Amino acid sequence: PTSAAAVRVLAPSTPQPMSDKQIVAKQEDALQKAGEPAPASREVTYICGNCGLDVTVKPDDAIRCRECGYRILFKKRCKKPMQYQAI
Repeated sequence: PTSAAAVRVLAPSTPQPMSDKQIVAKQEDALQKAGEPAPASREVTYICGNCGLDVTVKPDDAIRCRECGYRILFKKRCKKPMQYQAI
């Protein structure tokens, strides 16, 4: 038997907002569970609109051709053929 004085009632705590690092870590964990690479290792290849050079861009990089400095880049098409059925 527990006395009423010994029982301690805890007030529900309000959740603290997550920091940016916590949000990114949570997203990385979810992506790794889904079998995708972590966002830090993601690189996307674009084609420069001026000189045609293949430019690899990371999430932190500036959108700019490394050869000529042109700022319009076109995303490469995927190698896997896609076909959609019209309804």
